[in-house]
Amino acid sequence: MADLAFSIDTRIGNIREIVRLTDENLTAIGRELEDADDLPALIVGGYAYPVQNEQALRRALIGFTTFIAEARALYENLARFYRMFLRHYFREQMSEKAAYEEIAKLRPSAQWAEDLRLLRHDILHYRSPWLRLEVNSSTPRFDPFSSSIGALARVVRTPK
Repeated sequence: MADLAFSIDTRIGNIREIVRLTDENLTAIGRELEDADDLPALIVGGYAYPVQNEQALRRALIGFTTFIAEARALYENLARFYRMFLRHYFREQMSEKAAYEEIAKLRPSAQWAEDLRLLRHDILHYRSPWLRLEVNSSTPRFDPFSSSIGALARVVRTPK
């Protein structure tokens, strides 16, 4: 239980820091948007605003993603701690599902826990909010496919 308690405390601290860092980067983007003369025309025309401070934008998106991952991990740690606490101090057995439901009920609507689970799964497994492709005409320095095939060909020998 002590390891979980430390994990919970660490995650709470991480979340506070993630919020602070994300807020700093959103503030930087906000300052840029305040100074953007063409922003109203872009919005009316349905166009995206090309953010100049890409570092702040990237860090804000990474902050959002990290917040989602840490928040869900904290929820899972709390549910596990709750189960262990009941078993250790009260000799009560509780299923993992029931523990998750109890922790989810700490908020007026328990739907947040399922929404967070789905969002974390989507963000960590299917999407990358800061994905950026750069196309250049030069040949890549390392082609993992060709290198893997070449290495495999050296390992696999044909019979004599």
